[in-house]
Amino acid sequence: MSRHDAHLTAAELAALLADPAATHREHLGRCPLCSAEVAALTAAVAELRNAAGEELPAAFWEGQRVRLRERRDAPAPRLEALRWALAGRRGRRWAWATGALAGGLLAALVVTHRPATAAGDDALLRRVESALAPEAPSALVPDLAPAEALLEELAARATPRPAVAVGSAA
Repeated sequence: MSRHDAHLTAAELAALLADPAATHREHLGRCPLCSAEVAALTAAVAELRNAAGEELPAAFWEGQRVRLRERRDAPAPRLEALRWALAGRRGRRWAWATGALAGGLLAALVVTHRPATAAGDDALLRRVESALAPEAPSALVPDLAPAEALLEELAARATPRPAVAVGSAA
């Protein structure tokens, strides 16, 4: 099949629509399928151009203005309207369903709740304490005895200052 026997590509069809004097006119004379496609595309482009240029009647625009003003000036819906809407059959069903779900969850918590015992608390505290205990060898744990001795010596050397009464006349 030669190039002249193949159908036009989308790019070639677009070129024909943009420039009717394109080089593929001889192919259109031999190929009825491509000719029909170009005719359909040309008609669609013409229809779109006509639709874009059409003006809507003034009555349409006046009706739009009236509806927009009515919507703007209408009072905002109130909470009462919402409450009455929810009080209908559907609202009552939702209320019952929510209450039943809350009651079921509460019952499940009450049934599965086990109070803690003192023996259980002691065992838990021992496990927490052992988990938090330092696992480093004693050679890596700093010896704080010299620092404590220095603090005690500084506290012993400190001399107390005499108390001065505030606002006393000399």
